[in-house]
Amino acid sequence: MSEEEIISQNVVRSCRACQSGIVDEAALCPSCGLQQLIFPAAVSKLHRVWNFAGLCVAALGVVSALLAVGVVRHQGLQSHRSPLQLLARSKRNIVYRRTVVLEEETRKVFPYSIVPGGAKTVDEAKLAMLRPDVRANYTNVDFAKLHEVKLAANLSGYVSYRFGEKIYWTAKK
Repeated sequence: MSEEEIISQNVVRSCRACQSGIVDEAALCPSCGLQQLIFPAAVSKLHRVWNFAGLCVAALGVVSALLAVGVVRHQGLQSHRSPLQLLARSKRNIVYRRTVVLEEETRKVFPYSIVPGGAKTVDEAKLAMLRPDVRANYTNVDFAKLHEVKLAANLSGYVSYRFGEKIYWTAKK
């Protein structure tokens, strides 16, 4: 092969205006009538970047399609399980709690009360004293001697109250 034949194989003939490839050996473009350009077929950086981007998009498309097929197959395998397998899987320890309101009671809740809503009975007071913060306030109270008293007259004394997370006593009666 001669040098001119090798050069002619690596040369792209295209029009200046419309960039269409020119097949014939004419000096003028058959589409727009302008003179043709002859330049070697060198790949530019921009062309390489676009080729790489297209390759990446194609690879991502293939990977996502494979993932989608895998998910569909996995779900299909799970839906075709035998009823015994589904029954064994559904036997989990499920705990249901049932509550019944026998009597609705409204109590006035004071914002600084040690026991929110107060304790109307001895049993409620004992239950409230099981909490560590309340028990710490009433360390000297004997549970065996705890009983309910209804006052017939006004009584004055020191009172404990809650402010935030701490319990305080009044300075005056």
